Amino acid sequence: MRKLCLYIALFLFTASAQAEQKTENYVFEAFWGGLKVGDMRLVINQDGEKFTITNIINSAGIAKLVSKYSSVNIASGTKIEGKFLPKTYTSEWKRKKESQNIELQFSEAGDVINESLIPPEREGKRPAVEAKFKKAVFDPVTAAIVSRETIREEMKKNPNSQAVLRIPTYDSKRRFDVICTIKGNKSVMIGGKMQNLLHIHLRREPLAGYTDKDLVEMKEDEQSIDFYLNEDFVPVWGAAKAQMGSATIKLISYSSSGVKVTPYK
Repeated sequence: MRKLCLYIALFLFTASAQAEQKTENYVFEAFWGGLKVGDMRLVINQDGEKFTITNIINSAGIAKLVSKYSSVNIASGTKIEGKFLPKTYTSEWKRKKESQNIELQFSEAGDVINESLIPPEREGKRPAVEAKFKKAVFDPVTAAIVSRETIREEMKKNPNSQAVLRIPTYDSKRRFDVICTIKGNKSVMIGGKMQNLLHIHLRREPLAGYTDKDLVEMKEDEQSIDFYLNEDFVPVWGAAKAQMGSATIKLISYSSSGVKVTPYK
């Protein structure tokens, strides 16, 4: 549940490209094998060049009985001349009797200049991420914004693009690249209606901080997901396959500055 929700969160953030002052609210639900396993809420605040995004994830249904997982993830930064610059990232997650607080701070160049994990990782649990891997990177939340906006700009330049985009990401433990592959428009049945949606394939490529067990698990379970975006580049539906079954993610509601928007146009 934890891995699934974090991977879902990696792409579902959506920030308007030209907002002066705007608040957006998104509510998603995740299902595994047809059973609801999680809720996720995103709140995006933009004020001029500054942005703050709050992501709240909670397990639900049978997953809540098993894992009791919850997390609050907050990213802040600026967008200057079309470029997103991370400033701070905090994450607090809980699972049964385990919990951890994560903090990252970035320079104007996007280099990690300060980080803390409380409690820290057990010594020797995983390889340390070298400083060279912490330069010009994004936290997972800001990486999601960059992914979406990069796709938007690519499609403006070439509506038939099938580009492969790479977003450098660091989450305080692992360094990986988010690989976004544009698959083109497809007809998908969503909300009882046939929708013409943009198909995006998303996966992670591990670079540093991964244990041998992590790499074996990623090889056995690709940890990739397919998202489908509407004409506003809002992800309305997602699907992932794993050894234990299939998962789907559905946009339940969306509002912008207090105005409710129908998820399925």
